[in-house]
Amino acid sequence: IQNVHRSQKWIVQVEPLIGASSLRTLCRAGIAPHKAKDILTAIVVLLSAARPLRFVPNLHPSHVFWDDGKVLLAGSGLSKLNIDKEFILKNSKYRAAFRTDWFVTPEFCGNPSPEKVLESEDIIEKTIVYYLGLLTYWMLEGRVPFSGGVATTPVRLANFSAAERLINAALAPVENRIRIYEFKDIMRDISWGWD
Repeated sequence: IQNVHRSQKWIVQVEPLIGASSLRTLCRAGIAPHKAKDILTAIVVLLSAARPLRFVPNLHPSHVFWDDGKVLLAGSGLSKLNIDKEFILKNSKYRAAFRTDWFVTPEFCGNPSPEKVLESEDIIEKTIVYYLGLLTYWMLEGRVPFSGGVATTPVRLANFSAAERLINAALAPVENRIRIYEFKDIMRDISWGWD
């Protein structure tokens, strides 16, 4: 886990310490759709209980851990957003291509201001839903739907087309993006068996 505080950056390897597996590790082995639903449900329940929303969890598969029905989140709030800001500014400065697995919203790419995201529960929620869309796609396809650093919609799934509506609603432009409760409702309506 990479963390930043007061301009100091450090990396900690946590998997051996907590007894849970990161979703990145689980994705390498392949995640069945019903397991993806269990993980997403646990995340949504955790975030729904955290009202009012005052933090942005890092929902990248490297920072979400699963331990048989229990989800653990690492790297959230200002730390996650500061890392994103540093990454965007560094890559913009050198005109380097974005990594294809970075979880950041298009609106944050345009204005990388952690304070702006954290000043409004509405912006926090829409950021979280975007990350949930990326995470859902990653768990079902083993990668993110990136083109040039930002997810493009509509996305198509090769392995599980039943989740396309959910993912596209989560990755929609910010003014059309669904809320967490809508994500949960759409997720519940999906038949999580293979198409």
